[in-house]
Amino acid sequence: MTVILNMDNRDRRSKFEELYLAHKNIMLYTSYNILKDWQLAEDAVHTSFLRLLNKIDTINDIACNKTRNFLVIIVRNVSIDMYNKRKKHSEYGYDELSEKIEDQDLSVEEIVISHDKIKELMDNISSLDKKYSDVLMLRFAYHYSEEEIAHLLGISYENVRIRLYRGRNFLKNKLSGVSRDE
Repeated sequence: MTVILNMDNRDRRSKFEELYLAHKNIMLYTSYNILKDWQLAEDAVHTSFLRLLNKIDTINDIACNKTRNFLVIIVRNVSIDMYNKRKKHSEYGYDELSEKIEDQDLSVEEIVISHDKIKELMDNISSLDKKYSDVLMLRFAYHYSEEEIAHLLGISYENVRIRLYRGRNFLKNKLSGVSRDE
């Protein structure tokens, strides 16, 4: 009986290793685009794989787009959580603030106001239907191209363009105060 259990653990470990080798690069790239720090991106990938351990038995095909998209979403969410925690702790450190002031000749008030506007915009994007908020966030917050988004989400290029168009319209209506069903 213990041989069967060990074999099961070996199969799970093998599947885990195959998943890691097949998808670590896209996960690292995704995380880096959010965190802008390679060490933090590696930590996010590690944390993502730890979260994946509970769901490893649900993955059947390691190399399929659905699996890759699932892993990208996990690492994206982990990276966003890490980014928000880091931002919360340092909500504009002195060095970052002084760099922004030097780079853009902005006053402290202008920086705070622009930061608040960006946060409000991101909150509004996040409140949209997931299929629109995902493509808007990937496009404008993480600077993925439309082709990359189509590849990451496993949808057609044209579908990405339609979701971006509709998402922008929903966002425009939301920001202008027009109530419209998503």
